[in-house]
Amino acid sequence: MAHFPTLLSLVLVATKTLALNVIKPQLPPCPLKDSSAELVNDEAHPYQKPSGSDIRDTCPGLNTLGNHEYLPRSCITTPAQIVNAPMFIDIRFQRGNDLAVFLTVFIVDGNPLTGLFSIGRKTPLIGPDLPSLLSSVDSTHMHSSKLVKSSNDFGGGILNITSAAAFRVQRVQESIATNPKFTFNAPRYVGAYSETAFPPVFWVDGRKADHHLSLDVALGFFEDGRMPNGFFRTNPSTGFDVLITVIGEIFRFHPIRPGSNQGCVNSYASIRTQQI
Repeated sequence: MAHFPTLLSLVLVATKTLALNVIKPQLPPCPLKDSSAELVNDEAHPYQKPSGSDIRDTCPGLNTLGNHEYLPRSCITTPAQIVNAPMFIDIRFQRGNDLAVFLTVFIVDGNPLTGLFSIGRKTPLIGPDLPSLLSSVDSTHMHSSKLVKSSNDFGGGILNITSAAAFRVQRVQESIATNPKFTFNAPRYVGAYSETAFPPVFWVDGRKADHHLSLDVALGFFEDGRMPNGFFRTNPSTGFDVLITVIGEIFRFHPIRPGSNQGCVNSYASIRTQQI
């Protein structure tokens, strides 16, 4: 433990050596009282293509929030702004408060001393680089043509739970067949199934919320980080309970247990198998 600085020592370094403005941690915003469907692609939040200095990452949801300025367009943000965005005090594909707080820690790269976070790459704009206390989880790059094929083959041209599950299985199988060092363990394991469930849960217009997402809308989010015209956030307060239910349906489509390739392609073994 001597090699790992404590948070207290980081605070001392930040205040005395780095001359940082260290802030007190903020409590997360309260859950919304009104979770009804509501127009969110409105005149106050028009789409704007990111500039060369704006930070974007592989998470299309956060990219969309930045492009519609529910997060700062630079995407240098604070935890409260991120929680507010996915819920709705300011955002737009409503995630329940419990889920929003979890995602804030899980998907951003941040500096807990300055209270600033980046949705993508590390940047000096959030303060000096610190030992990794909060860091983003790598996301698998989205292949539009393969998503379209899965949706056509398994969803009748719609991105639904079945076609999303087929797409996830295909991506894992491709990695097993091409990457001898492929590893599918936590936290990536959790992230992979969670991000597969997001589009049919959160990107379907809240006035129908049937987990059936048209491909043109899906590609608008994935490729451009853009909400469709007249988009309403989802109606019910959607938290871990709803997401976990959908993740379970996706997992049952073709269960893949955590594990890794064993130094060569097509040698995938689950953790349980490796321990036997």
